[in-house]
Amino acid sequence: DRAFLLLACSMSRERKLSVLLVAFLVLVTLPSAATAKATKWTPDTFHDSLQQKPGTAHLLKLYAPWCGHCKKMAPAFDETAAVLTLKGIQVGKVDCADKTNGGKQFCAGLGVTGFPSVKLFLGDEKNKSIVDFPGKDRSTAAMVAFALGGHERRPRRGYEVVVVEDEKDVGVEDEAAEEKADETGEEDAARNAGTKKKKVSIKLTPKTGFEKVKDVAADIVLDVVAEVFTIAKETPAGGLAIFAAAFFTALFGIVITDSVSERLGVPRRGETWEDVSLRRDWEVARETVLGKKKANGKKTE
Repeated sequence: DRAFLLLACSMSRERKLSVLLVAFLVLVTLPSAATAKATKWTPDTFHDSLQQKPGTAHLLKLYAPWCGHCKKMAPAFDETAAVLTLKGIQVGKVDCADKTNGGKQFCAGLGVTGFPSVKLFLGDEKNKSIVDFPGKDRSTAAMVAFALGGHERRPRRGYEVVVVEDEKDVGVEDEAAEEKADETGEEDAARNAGTKKKKVSIKLTPKTGFEKVKDVAADIVLDVVAEVFTIAKETPAGGLAIFAAAFFTALFGIVITDSVSERLGVPRRGETWEDVSLRRDWEVARETVLGKKKANGKKTE
């Protein structure tokens, strides 16, 4: 209950109504949904879900059974699944330590370096992207807010699903089936026995060094802004102090920028090169007029 109230306080009026309605449905009218758990996927079943429900967002947690943070986060993630399922978002998890089903390779392909890691898969067949869940706040409110719109300004990365055939499953059985087909003429037996097992992996779209730096900078700015709003809500005095510091820093920056631009003869803030030329002509004309007035004053004396 407290998580939903905190979430509602930080949203617009329309989103407040939406989240409060979801909370009501989960906690009152649909108690069974409130106890629902996130779906446990393998890389293959996750891929199947992406294919069967194109255009549907998928919130995926990548974890390891031995990870203490993952265990601590589990109840909140299950609550998140209960809420987001009602909003049409698929929520599940993949075990990165599951070597049998390819979990380790799957997580490595996604660039996972620590657990837990939460990623939001968006888009349709032509425009796919992944957004990483930011911050250390892994509460239900934070994850629901992220999935319902908090991800919109976050950096994202394109991806494609790659399906490869596992050559290890092709060998003795296939050869035996082919021999049997030659002897009995049963082509179906050979075809079925020769079916190769397929493995699924996610191939991330490469990014340039500049794009990576820009993504890091964007995440830092968004995190700082979120922290400032949090401080402002919890301690008004602290928020006022941050605002005052930011205001005077910006004012100082404007003054310094204009002074440096004036010294270098380049356009000041909001000016064009044409404005600079007109300003220079005006200054020359002004100096000429002042010079004439000064000269006339001396002659009169």
